[in-house]
Amino acid sequence: MLFAAPLLLAAVDEGGREVPVDDAGGFDPRETRLEQSAEAAARRQLRRLVGWLEDNGHADAAASLREGLEETLTVLKLGLPPRLRRFFATTNAIENLIGTLRHVARNVKRWRNGTMIRRWVGLGVLRAAARFRRIKGHGDLAALATALRPAAAGERAA
Repeated sequence: MLFAAPLLLAAVDEGGREVPVDDAGGFDPRETRLEQSAEAAARRQLRRLVGWLEDNGHADAAASLREGLEETLTVLKLGLPPRLRRFFATTNAIENLIGTLRHVARNVKRWRNGTMIRRWVGLGVLRAAARFRRIKGHGDLAALATALRPAAAGERAA
């Protein structure tokens, strides 16, 4: 859910300290942006957002955010360089792929079997791949591999 972060405006200064949003210390979603450089500050802000949502009659949205809070902070936990963090914090790449798949398969009215589905998905992925651009910060992908190694080792041990 970190992709929603750009929709929020700054409540953390450059030193990572929380800055009051208004005189009452309340949460104003129009004036605060999720600070992505500090995991603890981001967690505090998300919890404040949950409180604001609950106080303003959006209990379902608050419950959804509370449920996915830790997953929302995954990109921050990896400690990626800023350009990679920005790329992985959005859903743009997958939305682009899904949109292309829908466009390619829009006229299929009857899906016959798994083989047909795989053929159409394969065609859609090839069309989408032709439009993909290089990831900004692609030179830092080694940092992503390094960050993922301890997590993968922990999953194998469990």
